[in-house]
Amino acid sequence: MYCKDIGLVIQNTKFSDTSLIIKVFTRTYGLLSFMVKSARSQKSKNASVLLKPMNILSISFIYRESRNLQTISEFNGDWSIYHIADFEMIMQLVWINELLQQIFKEAYYQDSQLFDFIESELKMSQSKKDKYFYISFTLRLLQHFGLLSPSAAQVTSELMLTPRYLSILESLLEPNSEIYQIEPEDKKTIVEALKKVLAQQLNISPKMWSESIFNQIILT
Repeated sequence: MYCKDIGLVIQNTKFSDTSLIIKVFTRTYGLLSFMVKSARSQKSKNASVLLKPMNILSISFIYRESRNLQTISEFNGDWSIYHIADFEMIMQLVWINELLQQIFKEAYYQDSQLFDFIESELKMSQSKKDKYFYISFTLRLLQHFGLLSPSAAQVTSELMLTPRYLSILESLLEPNSEIYQIEPEDKKTIVEALKKVLAQQLNISPKMWSESIFNQIILT
C-alpha cells in the first residue's frame, strides 16, 4: 500500500557504505523502520542530514504490515534541528531524543496525539530560546501520558519536591511563560525527581543519558 505521512526521525543506523536504516515515529502508522538506499552516497549529502535524529520529515513509502522494514520512496524536510543555531538548545534536543528512543522501544507504537504533542513542542522550541526546555518538555510529556497531574501544585507533591519549587514548576508548565533563572542545584533536583518517575512508570533507565549531555545542560 502506497502511503504518505509525516514523521519524526528517532534513530538512524549505518546499513552499508551507502544506505541507512532509520526509525521514524509517524503520525498515522506509529514507529516504523525504513531502508533508505544511497542515503550516504556522495551525491546524497543533503539526504544524510535530513535523516538525522530529531528531524521531522514528510515521507512517501510502501507500507506492508507483515514486514519489519519498510521501503521509503521519497522524503522532504518539514522541520530540522539543524536550523537551530543555539548549541545549548541542540544539547537539550539530544537529551529529548535519548528519552524518546527509550519510550519507543516497541516495534509498533502508534499515538497520533503524542505525535502532535511532540511536533508542537519541537516547533515551539525554535521560536524562543528556552534553556529549560528539556525540563518543560519532560513535565508536559508525563502529563500527556497521565503520569503527572495537570496542576503545578499536584506535580510538586507527586515529584516529592518541597513547596518552594511550586513557583518554578508553574513557570515550567506554562508554555508561554517567562522563566526566571533556575539555580543549577534546583535544576538537578527537579531532573532527578523526573528521572525517578520515568524509571518507575515507563521503565526508563536513570542512567540512559550520557554524562556529558547531563552535565552540559545541568551546569549551564
